Amino acid sequence: MKNQLLKYFNSVFKARDKKARNQSYVFLICLGLSLFIWTMIKLSEESEAEIEFPVSYSNIPQDKILINSKVNEISLRFEEKATKLFHLKFIKKKTPVNISLSNMNLQQKGDKYYGYLFTAFMIDYITRQLDLPGTVISVSPDTLFFVFEDMVEKTIPVDINIEISLEKQFMLYDSISVRPDSIVLSGPLSIVDTIENIIIADIHLSDINKTLVLQKAIGIHENTQFLTFTPPQVEITIPVAEYTESYFDIPVRINNSGDHTIRTFPESVRIVYLVALKDYNKVTAEMFSCVADFGNINIETEHKVRVRVLNVPSYVKVTRIEPDEVEYIILKQ
Repeated sequence: MKNQLLKYFNSVFKARDKKARNQSYVFLICLGLSLFIWTMIKLSEESEAEIEFPVSYSNIPQDKILINSKVNEISLRFEEKATKLFHLKFIKKKTPVNISLSNMNLQQKGDKYYGYLFTAFMIDYITRQLDLPGTVISVSPDTLFFVFEDMVEKTIPVDINIEISLEKQFMLYDSISVRPDSIVLSGPLSIVDTIENIIIADIHLSDINKTLVLQKAIGIHENTQFLTFTPPQVEITIPVAEYTESYFDIPVRINNSGDHTIRTFPESVRIVYLVALKDYNKVTAEMFSCVADFGNINIETEHKVRVRVLNVPSYVKVTRIEPDEVEYIILKQ
């Protein structure tokens, strides 16, 4: 059939006889007009069509949360002129159907509440709400089912699962902090009771050379759609600073020597430490103290004693003591 039409059109446009070509043009014009008139007649006739509309819900029962999957669309079957149905289905932007749950009766079974609405009783309400043309014959689905639970609140801690690597000479200046360190979780009792903390995971950072402040949304949970987090995000601070190495020679102080006068060799040890560049000028030798404690050794048989650092500024990281053990002699008793 297709090939026959192509041959016919080719014969029309390639015809050498002008009279035959003109007759063919007249035929095609009449055919086109006939098709147009037939289409307009059909469009002016009454017809039926099913059109889908989005759905929104309002007036959810107080202190309750809807836990079953909501119907997001309903289908309305119309009877109207085909032209209006075509415009409504394909051209006009569809306004959501708002369904109020205020008058729905709930029945409690255990910790859940069940309710339903018959959409057939809502046809007039939907028609007026959307100012729809024509007649709505039916609505699908014919019944909307709802399952609710009591809404509860719970304060839970926020933990983070974070992996970082730093550039050379850079270190954490302080511990990584989360603010706030706890949130208020709201949702169905059956879900909230199973959650003891919120873990913000999948934070991987590399080659860090400065302090970072990250904003992370809370909601990594399989039932997130039923839960509300207050606040909805937390601030994670990763304090980073550039460090340098330095040292001081600190005298060794004798502790718990009893009636003995003891002298160590050497009399001072070197404290090697790391400090952030911004704190470098704050550090002085007087901030450190080193002790050789003889309380737990037998000074008659042992020849060395371990040196401990007692006082260290909070922003300094001691890396080693040189030497960490010293020899001693007893001068008198």
